[in-house]
Amino acid sequence: MCLTSFYFTGLFMIKHSFISFAIVASTFLTQPSFAQKSGPNTHGSIEIQEEAKIEYSYAKTQDEALAFVTGVYNRALALGQGKTAPASVELSQTAAHYLTTVYLYCSVRAGTCPSILNLILENDLINSQISKKPECPAMLKFWSTWIAGDMEKRHQFLVKMSFMNATTDFKTRSRPRYIHCQDTMKQEISTGTPDVAFFKARYAADSENLSAIKRAVAIVDEVRTKERASTEDSVHPFNVFRELGILPPGAKSAPEAPSPTAPKGQTPSGGRR
Repeated sequence: MCLTSFYFTGLFMIKHSFISFAIVASTFLTQPSFAQKSGPNTHGSIEIQEEAKIEYSYAKTQDEALAFVTGVYNRALALGQGKTAPASVELSQTAAHYLTTVYLYCSVRAGTCPSILNLILENDLINSQISKKPECPAMLKFWSTWIAGDMEKRHQFLVKMSFMNATTDFKTRSRPRYIHCQDTMKQEISTGTPDVAFFKARYAADSENLSAIKRAVAIVDEVRTKERASTEDSVHPFNVFRELGILPPGAKSAPEAPSPTAPKGQTPSGGRR
């Protein structure tokens, strides 16, 4: 059995058993990406529901994702200044598809991309702190979409050899707090500190939490800007879905993309992590 199996088995089989199992299983399954449909949920934690048909608009998809990430940033910024936070912005399924794709794109090129995970986690943390209920619906929607899109295997397939150690280290040491997000909420929220004081400390102007959120907004905006700028002078403009060979939500056909070549030492069915 490959190192990946041992690593995932030891790491994630704790409380949220289904999402952990599904991330492991997605490394070995060979079904196509968003075309696949999930069967009944037999593991108990996350059920991937079949989505309603939507009319695909790439520009709208970009705008929904950017609206979500900027909404989270604006809330954190206001709370860090002791102001009343703007209304919460829900992570739509369309935006979740786009963000998992941007996260994969960023991770493949940088080895790790925790800022996007941090932004989604902080969104749930703000709501959990206000409600005093440790919940993380946006983070769970992100991972559910990641699983449904077979992103784990895509990442394994596309990650550069020079980033393998960094990727493995991140998944071993850091990623569990995002996967087991409800446990993280319980640890992070405070019932004894007034919300104003809690948020002012967490999202102060020089805080790492606010900086991480800001970096995530910059990543999403950079990809969106690159996409829109390329439409003016390119026969095949940049499209983050096309770059990774992913079927966008609501699209009738998959975008064209060159066939990815697995890095040396890896195979589609598993390979080295």
